[in-house]
Amino acid sequence: MATAASGDERLLLLPPQLQELTIRGFQERSLYCSNSVDGGETAAIELQGLPSLQTLSIFHCPKLLCSSLQTSLQRLQLWFVEGMATLPPPPLLNLTNLEISRCGNLRGGQVLHALLVQGHLTNLQVIKTPNFFLGSERWVDEQDDVRHCSKLQVLRTDDFAGVLATTICRLIASSLTVLALQHNDDVECFTKEQDEALQILTSIQDLEIFCCNKLLFLPAGLNQLPNLEVLRICGCRAISSLGSLPDSLQTLRISVCPAIHSLPKDGLPGSLREINVRDCENEELYRQCHKIKGTIPVGQFCRLLSSSLTTLVLAWNDEVECFTRGCPSDSHLHSGAKNLVLQHSLLGSINSWIHCED
Repeated sequence: MATAASGDERLLLLPPQLQELTIRGFQERSLYCSNSVDGGETAAIELQGLPSLQTLSIFHCPKLLCSSLQTSLQRLQLWFVEGMATLPPPPLLNLTNLEISRCGNLRGGQVLHALLVQGHLTNLQVIKTPNFFLGSERWVDEQDDVRHCSKLQVLRTDDFAGVLATTICRLIASSLTVLALQHNDDVECFTKEQDEALQILTSIQDLEIFCCNKLLFLPAGLNQLPNLEVLRICGCRAISSLGSLPDSLQTLRISVCPAIHSLPKDGLPGSLREINVRDCENEELYRQCHKIKGTIPVGQFCRLLSSSLTTLVLAWNDEVECFTRGCPSDSHLHSGAKNLVLQHSLLGSINSWIHCED
């Protein structure tokens, strides 16, 4: 690697076989990266001379601009890059992972639309970038094409209003399986429009709501998500009720939610296989969890693992004196489990949940 400078122009010479590049703490507006000394004046980062580049990460470069990127790029991370108004223009034909955090007024706009149309983008994270989803209402005429092309599977964001809009949800409804709504201390409840938009996302299997200290309620239409299997609620100190849970739910995990006093009044879904409650500082909630010991079957779970499980660790439990008929036994695990390790355990109920390592 070499550097050259001429006047205000900066040139960074990089090997053409470079696959991963991280730029951190660069305070200037322009940086020209190339594998040759060719090229004229530039006012932004240029990466066209790096045909093998797959990952580009830019951290804490508040003035840096990106005018164009290499088509080979598969992962793009922009953190604290506040000088950009829009994403670099396409074609980003191979981009699968896009992570945006604290990028000022950056907008996804038509570039985000193009990424969805291309059908390669599978993971999207947008944090503390409030304007990123603005303009999506202009895509309404092209929704049918995008719905059939979008392959977005994982979406993590603190922008509830931006994501839970009908236009956005229709675009990603057929492909999205994981939605994480996180780190928002402004939202107190979901609006009716947001509840309705969430119900469009019928392919969601995993919903995570993290660190939303003012949020009072879960989405009202949560029980209308037909494929939801995992619900994780963490660090939501104001939520006081779980509401009604979908019949498809298999895993419920609640942590650091001290205002939740009870399990759902209408009962738990019959599909539930794991419930994990910790650090909620609420004796009534713990009492109800202990009351349902033995009602969540584990025999079927053990049979599913019997051909592959090699080590089972049961740990941190001072209450259980013996295994009941519903607990793991040689009859379930004899074909796969080679090691059974019993340790001092924090597991509240062997009948209700098991910690397995394979």
